[in-house]
Amino acid sequence: MKKIIVVSLLIGVVFCLRTIKPLMGEETKTEKQEKKVGKLGKTVPELIDLLKTGKESSKGFYILDLGFSKDERALVPLVDILLKDKNPRNRKEAAMALEYLGNKQAVIYLQEALKDKDERVQIYSAKALTRLGELKYSIKILKDLAKEGYAEAIDAFIIDYTTGTQKEKGRKLIDKKANNILIEALNYENEWVRIKSAFILSEVGKIELGKVSAEIIALCKKSLEESKDKWIKYFAADILGNIRTDDSVSILKKCLNDKDTDLVERATKSLKKIGYNSTKELKEN
Repeated sequence: MKKIIVVSLLIGVVFCLRTIKPLMGEETKTEKQEKKVGKLGKTVPELIDLLKTGKESSKGFYILDLGFSKDERALVPLVDILLKDKNPRNRKEAAMALEYLGNKQAVIYLQEALKDKDERVQIYSAKALTRLGELKYSIKILKDLAKEGYAEAIDAFIIDYTTGTQKEKGRKLIDKKANNILIEALNYENEWVRIKSAFILSEVGKIELGKVSAEIIALCKKSLEESKDKWIKYFAADILGNIRTDDSVSILKKCLNDKDTDLVERATKSLKKIGYNSTKELKEN
């Protein structure tokens, strides 16, 4: 009788071990499957926890890494920050993260964020909506904010894309309406709004040689002669290289004698893009 009991106990122990091992193995496998994401190299659960326990100064990094994770578990904590966080910088970065996340469920919350008191939260929420295909909610507010002098709104009118089997990267306007808005923005008050609009139009916009290109060239000429911001001048030199007209060449050649060596370098690069292939050729012409 005792032998039967002992044997039964042994069988029970073996059965338990066989049952527990696979379960333990599955838990280990699940833990291994939690990938580390973003620049900080944390898992999604770790990042969500850090939103509550981490340093406030590092919160933006946690937010953006959650967006880069493409993990649906990131949606709720990001929306919570977008709508409730007291720091406008965190709300702005939550909007950026939701753009990267690419989850359509965020649309309704991003629409709500368009009413945020902070203009930059509005801009990045509109940009996220644009990337999610909801242009009807974003174009008007981006135009209005650009008119008010927020140059970041202009950046939202262009998107990066990948195409073909070679995965070639390019940039394009978000919509046909964007082209006309950018042309209108050439006359807005803020010089950064004007120069960024000109740059995007010269790069990917539809501008036939004529009135619009002449307007852009005149804007660049004025910026090079009058702007106190060196970066505005650098943009102007780049734009003239995209327009590629005789007037562009004439203005760029004057830049070659500038004291700012960085501007000279930009002008030289633009002239080479137009067709002047050497320093000698530039001087001779």
